[in-house]
Amino acid sequence: TYVIAYIHEATHYKQDNVMTDEQKARLTSIWQSADGENDFARAYGKTSKSDFLATTAEAMLMEYDTVNKPVLTRAQQQAANGDPTLLKIYELAQEVWNLS
Repeated sequence: TYVIAYIHEATHYKQDNVMTDEQKARLTSIWQSADGENDFARAYGKTSKSDFLATTAEAMLMEYDTVNKPVLTRAQQQAANGDPTLLKIYELAQEVWNLS
């Protein structure tokens, strides 16, 4: 849909023009900690670090005003089981969109 495309492209814009160096460094660190294509977090950005953030932002914003938050729930479950990658990228997406 147009809304998802807007979110995705606006996130790329934010990454290129708005994110701080510290946020960009965290993005790189989170991206590198995702351990291969079997990592659930990588499903949200298989092709590039930039898509990793943009696609996670899509998911985060699409469930922001809903009662059920399946991506956030999965991220919290993964973090509780010792893999905080998805929760970290989810939280960074919230921060980039000023929703944290």
